[in-house]
Amino acid sequence: MRQAWGKTGRENEEDIHPLVHHCMDVAAVFARVVELPVIRDRLETAAGMPLTDLTRQRFTVLVFLHDVGKLRPDFQAKGWPPELWRGPPCGHLKD
Repeated sequence: MRQAWGKTGRENEEDIHPLVHHCMDVAAVFARVVELPVIRDRLETAAGMPLTDLTRQRFTVLVFLHDVGKLRPDFQAKGWPPELWRGPPCGHLKD
């Protein structure tokens, strides 16, 4: 079974960043950035309420899930050798 990729190099099938690692990286960066006073203040203004620790944790979970659509086989096929997928690949960008 192939590991789901989050980022991949077009030229080299082995040049991948696993999807779970990508999601963890993005969530970890968000968790730090949301602690910055200017970012927290702007998010609180947009939300119209203070962001509690629980609220920030919930947002971090949503950020972790931001690329869940990449689990689709037709998206993952973009990083596979052509002979492994018969249908057209799917993506959010035109190739």
